[in-house]
Amino acid sequence: MPQIISIVGKSGAGKTTLIKKLIPDLKKRGYRIGIIKHASHEFDIEKERRHGAAGADTVVLASAESIAMIKNHHSESLDSFQAYFQDVDIIIVEGYKRENKPKIEIFRAAAHKEPLCRENNDLIALVTDTDTDLNVPRFGLEEIGKLADFIEGKYLTMRDEVFSRDDQEGGEKDRMVELQEEIQERRDIEDTYRDLVDHAKDGIIIVHDFKVRFANPAFCRMSGFSKEELIGAHLRKFIGEEEFVRNTKRYSDRISGVNVPRIYESQFIRSDGSPVDVELNVCVVPYGKSLAALVFVRDMTEQEAWKYL
Repeated sequence: MPQIISIVGKSGAGKTTLIKKLIPDLKKRGYRIGIIKHASHEFDIEKERRHGAAGADTVVLASAESIAMIKNHHSESLDSFQAYFQDVDIIIVEGYKRENKPKIEIFRAAAHKEPLCRENNDLIALVTDTDTDLNVPRFGLEEIGKLADFIEGKYLTMRDEVFSRDDQEGGEKDRMVELQEEIQERRDIEDTYRDLVDHAKDGIIIVHDFKVRFANPAFCRMSGFSKEELIGAHLRKFIGEEEFVRNTKRYSDRISGVNVPRIYESQFIRSDGSPVDVELNVCVVPYGKSLAALVFVRDMTEQEAWKYL
């Protein structure tokens, strides 16, 4: 099934304008796009709707270049619409803010004072002309290319790797076999490198959606936090406000595909409140159906101490 992404925002925020700008950018990359627009009232397609009124369950309007379908439909669930979009790579929805689907909010200062999704766990990105921080990647109103990079990296690239278009005729069984083989291959890789990671001198963490998803023993010792305290913890737990803002920008840019330096110096806060100067070496890695940051952390304090031995 194609991935569904909702473009949401308060009335007048610019949802339709954003979608109209985003479609050409994704199309030129070779993707097939489906659109669902929520209608809060009953709609009609000129007089041809009279066939449905007469009792027809499905009406198709056909010309030499296009078709339009009017179908009796008694559910507003987005999942119920997917059957009509089997020939597309991604479905972009305008509205449906209450559905449990990934959401990209557009928020303009001239239109509203507060964003719609301040406390929404489904929010994956914010498009805005403000400095509002919702702990998700943020894009400017005209950064359509970067937004398309983000969507492609998070949803479309992984889909192409696992379900290539050339293999569509093989059926769902072949796809499941391919997916199972990929899962087993990843498990084998994990087994091979687990000892190496566990015994590494440098700290190693994986950060996804600004939260720690993995931490090796070296980083636990370095930070003073236990593995249980780190896993699932937000970056604010051990990064000061100034460093958090700086690293958040780097994280969002990196996940969005922007070319930023891989190695740079930073600072985090140990469990006892003391600061630690560190060197970070960061790269982007697949994480489920999205992307995450793989971070190698080197304690610069220890490195400086070696100079005096």
